[in-house]
Amino acid sequence: MGGGGLRSEQRLMLAVLVDAINILRRWNRMGSARKRRTFTDAAQWILIKGTNYPFSFDNVCDALNIDSEMLRRRLGVPARGHGATNRLGARRLRLRESIRANQMTANRVRRRDRRAAVRFPIDQESA
Repeated sequence: MGGGGLRSEQRLMLAVLVDAINILRRWNRMGSARKRRTFTDAAQWILIKGTNYPFSFDNVCDALNIDSEMLRRRLGVPARGHGATNRLGARRLRLRESIRANQMTANRVRRRDRRAAVRFPIDQESA
């Protein structure tokens, strides 16, 4: 799913989801206490069912049109949140950003044009 057709809230939700998935993928039992705690937090976030909070796993999946139960199964997060399965693989999930020029607001275009004018002033004598 690309980032082009997503609203700002959906892009934020997608970033939260991708971060949690990446944390689960990098799980290493021998990691530091901080990494183990981060893994446990991400696993619990995925396992807790319900839509009580705007950024609950179920709400995030719903906003992105993702079946939350299917994603839970595919991630293979055990009930206690430890010992991710091998199905996660070692590769890191990355967000593909759309071309920034397509998302430029009028203010950004003006600022870009002003910066370009300062860097490359038009030669007044030759004009």
